[in-house]
Amino acid sequence: MPHLVVQTEAGPVTVMVLTHESVMSSEQFDEQGYRGVIVPVQGHGSLAVLERGPSTDIKAIEAVAARVLGAIDWT
Repeated sequence: MPHLVVQTEAGPVTVMVLTHESVMSSEQFDEQGYRGVIVPVQGHGSLAVLERGPSTDIKAIEAVAARVLGAIDWT
């Protein structure tokens, strides 16, 4: 599974490209010590952006997701 780590002011955030997972709209999750968001990528599955820990700022994670979505060339 392709993934990368993005350094933010709050620390590292993991971004995973889920080509075989589709969601209809953005979904937040908080499971097994990870918090994050899964966002749809039209025609390419979805993108999961997550961070470990209870103090995760979900708005910051959503901002990373939006920035990464805009930066990837989905050809």
